[in-house]
Amino acid sequence: MSHVLLRRACTASATLALVVAGAACTKKADDTVAVTGTNTTCTPAVTSLTAGIVTFEFNNSADKVNELYVLRADNSVVGEVENVSPGTTRSLTADLSAGSYFLACKPGQAGDGIRTEIEVTGGGGADAPVADRTIAVGAASYTFDLPEGAKIAQGETITFTMKNDATIEHEMEVFLPDGDALGEIGPTKAGETGSVTLTFDKAGTYRLVCGIEGHEAQGMVSSIKVAG
Repeated sequence: MSHVLLRRACTASATLALVVAGAACTKKADDTVAVTGTNTTCTPAVTSLTAGIVTFEFNNSADKVNELYVLRADNSVVGEVENVSPGTTRSLTADLSAGSYFLACKPGQAGDGIRTEIEVTGGGGADAPVADRTIAVGAASYTFDLPEGAKIAQGETITFTMKNDATIEHEMEVFLPDGDALGEIGPTKAGETGSVTLTFDKAGTYRLVCGIEGHEAQGMVSSIKVAG
């Protein structure tokens, strides 16, 4: 049997037994899936899910700090959990509708991540939110360029687009006023554009940070206000 530990065994008839190691099964909605990340792999217990709320329990078995992302097929970020220390486990909950997704582990918090495709089938789950409007952000060498006077009204859903005009890779993480992560534009190569659609339910000042190692220290930080 596969060394990957299933948090819940696949449902099977009492008269049948699994005879193939690592045989696939479909998890039900509102379920939990174990994911193991190492220095070279990103392995979920199952890769076929039914639509609904799924909690990914991410165990970092790498020898460096790790991250786990749930990505849509277009590379937009559904959710992420960051700064997972070696030997520890943290959870990431996502409401998934039918479609193809990727789980991406990022040992060392660098690069595009190690990806494993997962399939979600059936009805239910939350579709990507529909944006009220778009805010374009420029990314240069260690700076974010926001439109002058850019503001967001509480409850608005915004699509951020980020054109990377630098010669190196950048990303843009969005943090709530209390410091928790809201979402992000993942690593975007030089000359390319990334996007994310987020709903701003809380009033306050949100931080925008490039999470690539060393970039925040170089000053790649900005903010945007959400008015109540």
